[in-house]
Amino acid sequence: MENFNIKKAFKYDGLIRQTLLSLGISALIGIYLYFISKDIKEYVGLIFLGVCGLSILLLGIRLLYLKSFDKAELISCKAKVIRTFYYRGTRRIKYTYSIDGIEYNKVNILNHLRATRNINKEDEIDILVKNSNLKQALIKDFYFGLET
Repeated sequence: MENFNIKKAFKYDGLIRQTLLSLGISALIGIYLYFISKDIKEYVGLIFLGVCGLSILLLGIRLLYLKSFDKAELISCKAKVIRTFYYRGTRRIKYTYSIDGIEYNKVNILNHLRATRNINKEDEIDILVKNSNLKQALIKDFYFGLET
């Protein structure tokens, strides 16, 4: 049984990185506009601080989703990469896999790092799928096992 690795998730997951960037930038702008700048109305700073709250909520939801793989019964299978593309610092990997004769498509958004650059179209990758919901899958190398 593979264990979910939160350190790997923070290193490789593109959605976590985007949410953390949004949180940090909004916090800095919000603090500046609300507490430091006297030229702009206070409510503009509150809008950015509200975006911080939303980012924290989204980060929590993403972490709960990823952590749910730790408690779930997982099926290990092979998937075929059907498309990869780079977008704003992330590597989007679309793959297809088949379980019990039913074909599923899934996209994982990963940080564009050395390890994710090596995944190309037509490659075969190892994934882990939730037994309770076969549409939920993660790439094994980037979310499970020991840190490499």
